[in-house]
Amino acid sequence: MRACIPHCDKSDRVRWRTAAAVALAPLIVPALAMSPSEAAPADAGESVHFDSQLLKGQATQTDLSAYRRGNPVEPGFYTLDLYVNDAWQGEKHLRFNAQPDSNRAAPCFKRDDMIAFGVDPTRVSTASADKDSACRTITAWLPDATARYDAGKLRYDITVAQADLADTVRGAVPRSSWSRGITAGLLQYDLDLFHRRVDALGTDENGYLSLMAGFNIGGWQFRSDQIVQWRSSDGFDNDRIRTFVQRPLPAIRSELTLGENFTDGRVFDAFGYRGFEINSDRRMLPRSQRGYAPVVRGQASTNARVEIRQNGQLIYQTTVSPGPFAIRDLYPAGYGGDLNVTVIEANGQTSRFSVPYANVPGLLRAGAWRYSVVGGQFRENGADDPFVLQTTLRHGFSNLLTGYGGINVTEGYAAGQIGVALNTRLGAFALDATHARTEFDHHPTQSGQSYEVTYSRSLGRLGTSLSLVAYRYSTQGYYELGRALRLREQDNEDFSPFFRGRQRNRGQVSVSQQLGRRFGSFYLTGSVQDYWNRPDTTTSYQAGYRNRFRRLTYGLSLENRRFVERADETRVVLNVSLPFDSVGDNALTASAATDFDNDGYAGSRLGLNSVVGEQRRLSWDASINDRAGSGPAGNANAAYRSGVSTLSTGISASDRSRQINVGARGSMVAHAGGLTFSPQQGDNMVLVHAKGAEGADIVNTVGARINGQGYGLVAFATPYQTNRIQIDPTSAGDDVALETTTKQVVPWAGAVTRLDFSTIVGDPVLVHLAPVDDARIPLGASVREPGSGDQIGLVGQGNQVYFRSQARQGKLEVRWGKNRTQRCLFEYQYPATRQQAGAIHRLDAPCVSPAQAKQASLK
Repeated sequence: MRACIPHCDKSDRVRWRTAAAVALAPLIVPALAMSPSEAAPADAGESVHFDSQLLKGQATQTDLSAYRRGNPVEPGFYTLDLYVNDAWQGEKHLRFNAQPDSNRAAPCFKRDDMIAFGVDPTRVSTASADKDSACRTITAWLPDATARYDAGKLRYDITVAQADLADTVRGAVPRSSWSRGITAGLLQYDLDLFHRRVDALGTDENGYLSLMAGFNIGGWQFRSDQIVQWRSSDGFDNDRIRTFVQRPLPAIRSELTLGENFTDGRVFDAFGYRGFEINSDRRMLPRSQRGYAPVVRGQASTNARVEIRQNGQLIYQTTVSPGPFAIRDLYPAGYGGDLNVTVIEANGQTSRFSVPYANVPGLLRAGAWRYSVVGGQFRENGADDPFVLQTTLRHGFSNLLTGYGGINVTEGYAAGQIGVALNTRLGAFALDATHARTEFDHHPTQSGQSYEVTYSRSLGRLGTSLSLVAYRYSTQGYYELGRALRLREQDNEDFSPFFRGRQRNRGQVSVSQQLGRRFGSFYLTGSVQDYWNRPDTTTSYQAGYRNRFRRLTYGLSLENRRFVERADETRVVLNVSLPFDSVGDNALTASAATDFDNDGYAGSRLGLNSVVGEQRRLSWDASINDRAGSGPAGNANAAYRSGVSTLSTGISASDRSRQINVGARGSMVAHAGGLTFSPQQGDNMVLVHAKGAEGADIVNTVGARINGQGYGLVAFATPYQTNRIQIDPTSAGDDVALETTTKQVVPWAGAVTRLDFSTIVGDPVLVHLAPVDDARIPLGASVREPGSGDQIGLVGQGNQVYFRSQARQGKLEVRWGKNRTQRCLFEYQYPATRQQAGAIHRLDAPCVSPAQAKQASLK
């Protein structure tokens, strides 16, 4: 049988403790009816007296002194979710110490813990600060703080006055709660196999396998990406994409990479390298500090409420003290829209002002820094890949101005860039200039510049968003790194450095327009590019309209592309979709499309798609289509997310060709507990361990469940942010209970983080006790194991006892006082099978005095 002691099995302990409290409520003062979440805090000093004269019979003998200060907490170690001012601080292993002159216990903290919780160091009690290593209660460090322990939720809440806190940033997650994960190996795969037969060409078979393999140890993460291709005519071909080791550096909010990888291309064009890179990782910042948003400054005369709206939508609200204020933790909101600020004073007086807000990719918050340093061999399968050094730096000087730049140096080539990004009332601008110099042994040295301007603007009232407008001009002698190195390899050949096809001008635009709720939306994107020593240009644009009538969604799109020395390609597509009412767990949607090209009618398609099942594991689609110049064709596809892999298959057929394809996609993690699979992929994985809860579904991801070894895998999580992982208790077995169904974790980027859910394994048993003298056992009497004395439950109404047992028979003791006459023993035994699934074993058992039990054993 599983004993319910203070350090484990809290869910069942809460069940019977709460039941007993509620049962006693009509008989004694209402204070006893508090649920665990309402119970007095562990540090409370207020005492409550229970009048035993309100009880009847032997219930007057029940010792209720332990409940005078709320539900008692016994000394020991507890693993709890810790919250400070309702902000999660992580899962902590807290030591509850007995308090002097009290039957209660309270957790102790060190001074460093207070600082980690965001407490201002100067506000920590000087009387307790003489020994930083001392472990004291929260009120010993902060006399004005309060605390509450919720045994039902395994949660400990600390409330600290705002004046005692240091300046905090909205959305910040304490670095102490970040988890670097466990030692583990991992493999992600994506497999597709095709069999195609075309009447005029014969049979063709090919396959594609993408693999990401690696392992994590001590915070270091080793990764290798491979692509394997196979054709029946050519055989196998393997291509290594990248192989590297990386490690997050939380102390400096950066990440170190060693090996083969690619640059991010934010300042200079991206390229592959074989060497090292260290760069700032914006994911380590609080969400409110990642993207660009201006600092909102103002003045308040009283304790005022500040409201900030963007495009008419309230996005932020707070209360400020009299005097100047600065709001630095706004979440970024797309490409912008001016911020309208309202200051509402305590006397009702209102003042308003606006702050310009438009965004381009280069803008940073005031005071923010971003950097990267890359050094290593240029990697592009060239005959002589040289060593390259690249550094970039960006800094937000103010709300209005961000500066950025960088250098790129290798043998025979150097480039430098400088630029600014501006937030103005007319929109956001970014302007930069890059100078590059390329040396040749047999040709003249070339140097040139590339200039780029980017603009964005959101007109919220008009529903217009110029998401991105960019123009770039490159002079004739300008080369980006990759092209310069390729030309240097051909230096001894007869070529002209002014070859045709080098980019000269490039422009692009993206516009979206909301036409109101009834009239839908419109978008336009386009680009144009021309070249040195070539008269032709490349153009491309897309325009579209989208709206809905009741449940019918419809849209019209227009595409036009013109490539160098090729004729224009134009395509017009009309599409509609209509979802049908769901039948049970099945959702069905019908769709249709017709398109036209330069020659007129090009084809049409009519299809159905659906997702099936309560867990949405199965999805399928089927369609028929016809193309101009060919007969009709049919297509069908299905995908199923099992607990191990996502399996897919498809078939296509026409009067001239047939194709069948099958595929599999998923992840696997090797760890100390075995091998765990997932039907999905991700960079940050959470290994869920819930021993005894085999078969339970993990709510966070479709298809994930606890396997036969007690493990499940959530294949994607957000790094450096709080992720709530939940197990569905209804899908677990009848003989297991979860202490908590939800836990939180903050993983490092690239980590495999283990999250343990405590379970109580055993059959649920409800015993009705029958005392031999027909007396009623006092309500709330303690039920314990005779040998160890561990308490496993309380006696509820009608002499009923609820507990979980791992053995089908056993003996328990009931106590309602300190004397031997205030106790009895009962035995229980239940069959191996239940009448129905999920049923509780209901038993009747006599409860006899210890003396009677001893005489019975002697017989």
